[in-house]
Amino acid sequence: MTTTEDNSICIQILDRKYNIKCPSNEVIELQEAAKVLDEGMRQLKQTGGVTTTEQIAVVSALNISHELLQLKKQNNN
Repeated sequence: MTTTEDNSICIQILDRKYNIKCPSNEVIELQEAAKVLDEGMRQLKQTGGVTTTEQIAVVSALNISHELLQLKKQNNN
C-alpha cells in the first residue's frame, strides 16, 4: 500500500490493486480497513463456499455490515 502525491492510496485486495483517493489524515485507517477486508475475503475464498470474486465481495460486505450493526446495538445498550 502506497500513497501518491494526489492524495491517492494504492491498496491491494485479493491480489488486485486499487487506487483510492483518501485525505491524508485517513490513510492509516483506510490501510487498516483494506487489510481487514482482504483477510476476510481470503478466508471466504479458502472455505470454498463462495466461488466468484463478486460473491466473495458481497458476502464480505454482509459480514462487515452485520458486525457494524452488532456494535451499534451494543453501544446503544
